[in-house]
Amino acid sequence: MVKDVWSMILTLMNGRRNVEECDIEVPDHMTAGMFKERWIREFAGRDGAGGPQAYLLEGKETGGGWFPIPDEIAIRDSGLQDGSFVRIKNIYSTVQVPAQEEASVPLFQSRND
Repeated sequence: MVKDVWSMILTLMNGRRNVEECDIEVPDHMTAGMFKERWIREFAGRDGAGGPQAYLLEGKETGGGWFPIPDEIAIRDSGLQDGSFVRIKNIYSTVQVPAQEEASVPLFQSRND
């Protein structure tokens, strides 16, 4: 078992309203995937029924833009520091199956005049 060593405190933002929810202590060894699992247990309740794969963890430094944090990356290695912001967004898809690559049309096509 890994002993928790607290590396930083992050502010969890509400993804829909973009307002502060609470501050969270993040253990040194916690990956983004582990963070999402913890969030589902402690905050999401029934909304988290899709599991961690249905969500995207994003981080943000003060004054910066939001960036995704891959599941396998330790949060301490993501570039975030004490006082940074994190949010969890639901990943939506409007299609049941991925669209085939051949179905896409290039934006600019050469003209054959």
